[in-house]
Amino acid sequence: MIPTGLVMKLPSKVYFEEHTTGAQLWWKDIVRDFRVLAEDEVLPPGVKSGVSFETISVNPGVYLLWLKSELEQRGVDFVRHRLGSLDEVRSVVGDSAAVINATGLGARSLVGVQDDRMFPIRGQTIVAIAPKAVEFVTVISATKTSNPIYLIPRPAPPGMVLVGGTFQENNWDTSIHKDTAQAIWQRANVFVPALADPGTRIVSHNVGLRPARAGGPRVEAEYIDMPIKDELAPRLAETEDVLGIRKQLVVHSYGFGPAGYQQSWGAAAEVVAILRKELDGQR
Repeated sequence: MIPTGLVMKLPSKVYFEEHTTGAQLWWKDIVRDFRVLAEDEVLPPGVKSGVSFETISVNPGVYLLWLKSELEQRGVDFVRHRLGSLDEVRSVVGDSAAVINATGLGARSLVGVQDDRMFPIRGQTIVAIAPKAVEFVTVISATKTSNPIYLIPRPAPPGMVLVGGTFQENNWDTSIHKDTAQAIWQRANVFVPALADPGTRIVSHNVGLRPARAGGPRVEAEYIDMPIKDELAPRLAETEDVLGIRKQLVVHSYGFGPAGYQQSWGAAAEVVAILRKELDGQR
């Protein structure tokens, strides 16, 4: 389904600061070649146990361009437009049968949704070329931490890795902090000695806000009266006169936090199932 070069098999190790048998890991029967590391295998300092398995990795920038191209070939039009209210969707695309709301953190302020359960999780990372770092590595702390350790190799270009990171809830700061970057790099070098190879070089520093939601993602249908009766809702003067008043079907799909790519295909399938059910009920 996804062509070669966009996704790659990835040998992986997850280390724990406490002893574990792996029995509590819900994903242990999903990944390939899962096993608990033997006691005589070399473990990084401060680590008491670990597991290994095979998973997959994508390069989001390349992968998203491929997805966009696939959709365009199927007749999907992409329009960039800033919206302050769900009302404005009607002025852009007309009286559509349904609206899919996948606005991420925007769902917190979008008039008609205004989901106050949404909050950011700030993540600062480093992208590097590290040809010798070929495994996904992460460390699970014994206590909740805002500074997780992970390294994720990516396909295309060869040798690219993502090194992290931070996990700072309710932090909207998108600036790059040099001291944080230094701490990330130093921690990663302890657990991934391959980063010390002379061929390693840093490519970029990045900050992103993961769109998290208290209580978990929201994937459900809602019928919303349009135009929205909110004095703060921006709208064109003629919206109500031209398009009339109606209940608009909106299927929400947002709030996936740091797991957006992992959950994207499942979320999309759920949205399609909900949409079909609701549209069939309108016939």
